[in-house]
Amino acid sequence: MGISAHPVFPCDVQPEPHPLVSGIILAHTAFALPFAVWLLKGYFDNIPDSLADAGKMDGCSQIDILWRIMLPLSLPGMTVAGFYTFVLSWNDYLAVSVLSQTASTRTLPFGLQLFQSQNQVNWGLVLTAAFLTMIPVIVLFALIQNRLVEGLADGGMKGM
Repeated sequence: MGISAHPVFPCDVQPEPHPLVSGIILAHTAFALPFAVWLLKGYFDNIPDSLADAGKMDGCSQIDILWRIMLPLSLPGMTVAGFYTFVLSWNDYLAVSVLSQTASTRTLPFGLQLFQSQNQVNWGLVLTAAFLTMIPVIVLFALIQNRLVEGLADGGMKGM
């Protein structure tokens, strides 16, 4: 019986257009997935079992129950989990600072540090860049605001 060990982050010897992007994606997935699963577990626990039972009585298979009953009812919860994991990955500085080795793999929050030098900080550029970095999150929030509020409200109810 042998033991096999594999590296956590792939290290490519051949130059690629975006080296270590897969490592950054893997790191963001490792940080965000447990939170999303925990959040969605609480949301799925609040969906009554009687709805799945009614689907079985109507002749739905397990896949049909998932696609036709559970997923449509859980869209607000998935919206909340998706938004929070997006914000978590968007604002991540640590993983990108460790794994990013080229300018092509830098993210916007990580790039904000480039607006300072050893002796001075140009606050006008820093604040402008920070505002531009916030725009995608603000636009996304504006687009999904109703589902986000609905998902937060429904995910906190117990015994309903």
